Amino acid sequence: MVAASLAPSSYPHVLGGTGYQAPSDTLTIAAVASRHGRNYLDGCKAEKIVALCDLDHNYSAKVFDTYPTARRYHDYREMSTRKPRTSMP
Repeated sequence: MVAASLAPSSYPHVLGGTGYQAPSDTLTIAAVASRHGRNYLDGCKAEKIVALCDLDHNYSAKVFDTYPTARRYHDYREMSTRKPRTSMP
């Protein structure tokens, strides 16, 4: 019985090995007022930042440059009604 209870913990993650984060374990984040929320976004670097919204894109340029694949919006209402991009059919 002891060997059976220890066996699962001795194997690395089945899909990608030790330290691998499965796509289903990754958050998809859209941020509003991205310049002021920069510190919050810095804490989410392991997650997928998909959209950034700020009225002044010049003011938020540093944040936008940090996440070049994120869509950019001026109006949070447009961002919240937009259908998300997905690789699933």
